[in-house]
Amino acid sequence: MRAGDLNIRMTIQARTLTTDTATGQRVESFADAGKIWVGRRYTGGAEVLAGGVERTKQSFQFWAHYSSAKNITTAHRLTDASGAIYNVQGVDLGNGKGLVTITAETGLNDG
Repeated sequence: MRAGDLNIRMTIQARTLTTDTATGQRVESFADAGKIWVGRRYTGGAEVLAGGVERTKQSFQFWAHYSSAKNITTAHRLTDASGAIYNVQGVDLGNGKGLVTITAETGLNDG
């Protein structure tokens, strides 16, 4: 892998629970947890019915250095500079050295 292969700056967001001050109910939200350089590859897409609405789901594969991505889990999501949200579906830490591979989807729910 060359340094130029990791050419997209992404924000890592962690799932958090906050309390709505008006209702007192617990609300799921996301908070920025850091930045990471990744490479990105489109892996497919589909039209799906979600909540009675037809939407386009797109799948991507990201890769990053192990040292910067070793703590990413499916409780995280990634966002890019354009505001696109990628829900993390899986993380392959490989052998603990080199690259981490992250699979993610966009286009459904909050992504």
